[in-house]
Amino acid sequence: MTDKTWLILKLFLLSAAISAAIKYLAPRLHIPVTSTNALIAITLPSLVMAILLLWRGQQRPWRYLHSSTPSEKDIEKDIN
Repeated sequence: MTDKTWLILKLFLLSAAISAAIKYLAPRLHIPVTSTNALIAITLPSLVMAILLLWRGQQRPWRYLHSSTPSEKDIEKDIN
């Protein structure tokens, strides 16, 4: 199995697990219907994604932003 196929399979299984959790476990939580809870439910995914992207951006070398396409040697050096 190729790496891309394995990645797609893992994403599919993760998505199915999250969907099943929402469908079968979420109704048992009894979260009260308030405007605060609605605000949290709407903004939390965006905040989590922003934090993850900022964290990832801190790990990536910034020199790629100001230069042309990085060479394979530069990429290999950063990976190792």
